[in-house]
Amino acid sequence: MVSQKLPDGISYSKGFQFFWNDFVDETKELTTLEDYRPSNELFNHHNIFIDEQEVYCIRGFLQVSLQNFEAAKFEGLGGTLTYFSDGIYTFTMPVKSVPEMVKLQGIIQIEMAQRVVTPLNDLRK
Repeated sequence: MVSQKLPDGISYSKGFQFFWNDFVDETKELTTLEDYRPSNELFNHHNIFIDEQEVYCIRGFLQVSLQNFEAAKFEGLGGTLTYFSDGIYTFTMPVKSVPEMVKLQGIIQIEMAQRVVTPLNDLRK
């Protein structure tokens, strides 16, 4: 179902590459991602979260070509973009739409957000 190789022409952060490899391993037997739910291991290890509509999502940063990137196509996959600076956005994307996201024209770089762990996290348990 999901291509094992990330498309050429885009720079991917190590965190995104690790997510992709684990995601591909987990979904390789599926014929569709429509009802896909990440395993607890993938969910916890890669900073996946559940949005207000109960959709499993990832967050990160995109660097895009302003001439070639079409935000409407990105948003059509269920993603959201927040402008950061020229050609740089923060994004949220449903996990099930990530394989289509990486195929969009105009994306230069994808960086996956990482969970911040502080000493306060231990106090909240």
